[in-house]
Amino acid sequence: MITAIFFAIAAVSALEITLLLALLGIGGVQLRAFLRHHPHGSAGGLRDLAAEARQRGLVARDAVRRRWESHGR
Repeated sequence: MITAIFFAIAAVSALEITLLLALLGIGGVQLRAFLRHHPHGSAGGLRDLAAEARQRGLVARDAVRRRWESHGR
């Protein structure tokens, strides 16, 4: 019985790893397509992605700060 449980957990883990690798591959293809077709080339695409990431980081940090302050800490 323990062996069956062990192999079931191993099978689920293998499936999760396979799906993760597939999603990473799809993400890589999407990034490559975005950078290839960006009007300012790859460098411009990376600059745009970095600027958006910084903006989202600031928004997230402010949201966490407001939430933290609303709890009186």
